[in-house]
Amino acid sequence: MKIRIITITLAMTACFSSNAQTGTGINTQNPQGLFHIDGAKDNPGTGAPSAVQQANDVIVDVQGNVGIGTITPDAKLVIIGTPTTAAIKATNIGVSNLANNVDNPSLVPLVIDDQGIMYKQFSPTMLENSYASEATYGVPSGQYTTLFTAITDNTIVLFEFHTNFAFGNSNTGIVYGAISYSTKNGFQVREWSFSGNTSTPGSNVTGAGTNTLTIDSNGGADIIFQYTGGIIRVRKSVSQTFTLYLYNGKKIR
Repeated sequence: MKIRIITITLAMTACFSSNAQTGTGINTQNPQGLFHIDGAKDNPGTGAPSAVQQANDVIVDVQGNVGIGTITPDAKLVIIGTPTTAAIKATNIGVSNLANNVDNPSLVPLVIDDQGIMYKQFSPTMLENSYASEATYGVPSGQYTTLFTAITDNTIVLFEFHTNFAFGNSNTGIVYGAISYSTKNGFQVREWSFSGNTSTPGSNVTGAGTNTLTIDSNGGADIIFQYTGGIIRVRKSVSQTFTLYLYNGKKIR
């Protein structure tokens, strides 16, 4: 029995070692940090492992930095891939644009520079009263509804929208548009379209470059965007309610 216990103890010691000076190692008796795993058991007994040997290592240093594929992490998490193994792989990414999911435009994209540093590309809530916007508006009959506020001479506003069936003759059409606004250039329409049935009349856009933009139906209800007194607002040309869905909205400065 004593021989068996000694054998088991020696086997465990070979795989898991603790060094009072350097830390704890798994598969290595020469840990290079507070906690060090040598995945392939190929590290040397003394000195630091080579770059090839580090490729299968995981380490936690005394600053709490974690390295995967490196024993010298210089950030909270450093992952070094190999020519055949990607550094990061993510699957089953959500595709919903609900506010509580990952494809929401109020969230920000991440980018990685040529040194591998990851950071936010921009902030949706920027300095100087900038903000992002995504909302659904129930526009009351015969009244304007405010979409953006605190607009100054330095402001640029960008947004996309579509309506419910509220356009043209007998409310048979849906309108989509991508619009920008500045006090210097007024409303500009990057793109727009509408859809309806055979009773939906043709339409056009009037007021580009001014403070009042109209998606003008040749017969029936129009959609009117207006800038006045530091706000952008919207209404329908006839006394009827409608719904406007605004997304990818940005008020810059």
